[in-house]
Amino acid sequence: MTINDTPTLCGVGAAVPTLFDPVLQRGLAEKLHSEGARLLLAGGTTGRGESLTHAQRCIVTFACAIDEVFVIAGVPWGTSDTELEELTHSGASAFLSAPSVRSDIDDVLNEHSRMKAIGTTLIAYHHPGRHTPLDPSFYPHLASHGIPIKNSDPNPQVLSAMLTAGCQVFIGSTARLMDFQTGAVGVLSGLGGVMFEDVKKTAYGDVQAQARLMNFEEHVKEDRISGVEELAELHAEAYLSDNT
Repeated sequence: MTINDTPTLCGVGAAVPTLFDPVLQRGLAEKLHSEGARLLLAGGTTGRGESLTHAQRCIVTFACAIDEVFVIAGVPWGTSDTELEELTHSGASAFLSAPSVRSDIDDVLNEHSRMKAIGTTLIAYHHPGRHTPLDPSFYPHLASHGIPIKNSDPNPQVLSAMLTAGCQVFIGSTARLMDFQTGAVGVLSGLGGVMFEDVKKTAYGDVQAQARLMNFEEHVKEDRISGVEELAELHAEAYLSDNT
């Protein structure tokens, strides 16, 4: 399954928080699926991907692997072939990873080739607040090799440059969700795990939904990830209670 032949690797999706409870994690994934999510990112920034062990990454990936859902696993740059293959067996069909500070475009293309060899694809991660930003000189190469970008930069000029270069872009920044209709292939929002309906509405131009998202971000700004996790646990518990 790859980005080019799987229709579900596009559109509005969610970057799910890691709940460290397989039952709740599965319940959250099922809830998101019931709301229309067909694209889930496990072990991204919102999922505390930087601190997860490989075993934890496999567990959350497996919990998200539901029929009709395309699962992306966040992984550290240079993750071994063995661990990548174990994650594919857990349900991952693509990998999100941020190139290291030492990476040049050849390193990025080699990583893509390595993932392609096991039937998956690389999604390059651009998140300046967390990782080394992608060099703009990479954009045309990523576009020509069909390597998508998850862009979590709120700067509109960065998104514009990526789209102008022909890149396939997944929007991650709440401030840029409304730009989904300007040429991005999808959305992977960290708020999607708890406010998926509002994320979807915002992507299609609902300013009131965007205001609700921005208000929530302001409310949890001291510890955004913990705030998302707490709400996600409540949502998962309520969903399981209503569906068991």
